[in-house]
Amino acid sequence: MKRNYLGKAVLGTMLLGVLLLAGCGSDQSRSLDISQEADSAVVEEDTQAVTTEAGDKSEDVTAANVAVTEADAKKTALKDAQLKESEVEFTKVALETDDDVQKYEIEFVKDGVEYSYDIDAGSGDILSKEQDQADDQAVKGADVKVAEDKAIETALKDAGLTKKEVTGLKTNLDDEDGKAVYDIEFKVGQTEYSYEVDADSGKILKSESEEDND
Repeated sequence: MKRNYLGKAVLGTMLLGVLLLAGCGSDQSRSLDISQEADSAVVEEDTQAVTTEAGDKSEDVTAANVAVTEADAKKTALKDAQLKESEVEFTKVALETDDDVQKYEIEFVKDGVEYSYDIDAGSGDILSKEQDQADDQAVKGADVKVAEDKAIETALKDAGLTKKEVTGLKTNLDDEDGKAVYDIEFKVGQTEYSYEVDADSGKILKSESEEDND
């Protein structure tokens, strides 16, 4: 009887030990999970901080202080176009990045002519420029100082010819780089003549003559 009681006591002690060990293991596992969650949170916060710093740096690059100011870039474009700021209407002035090169894109209008410039924001150099007739407006005879007949007379006089001597006379008033120009063509025998006459000054800008063997 006594031996049986002793055996039960030993068995009870062993079970209690197993339960205690299981409890400790559970607590350790829970502590490990909590520790891992804490570490994960710290890593996530660090990652967010790095991302924020990277984003701030990106914004700094875009809005970085450049050597050439917007006002300087506008002056460069206007000087090249031989115009004053009071004479034009600016339609676009923006600092852009193209192929890691920061540049000012500047556009303005004067008397129906559109001017477009790309100015290097570091050196102030003109990277590119364009000049077009705004809204594809056609040059009208009323907008020029030299009449069509006068331009034809100038071309014929230069060729040493009269209007009665030529055939196939063609005249067209065009806009070339913001300048009104008469394109005049005529023919005498097998020789073709081509002239460009400034519609404001009346000066001959270009003249050509060639034999037509066709």
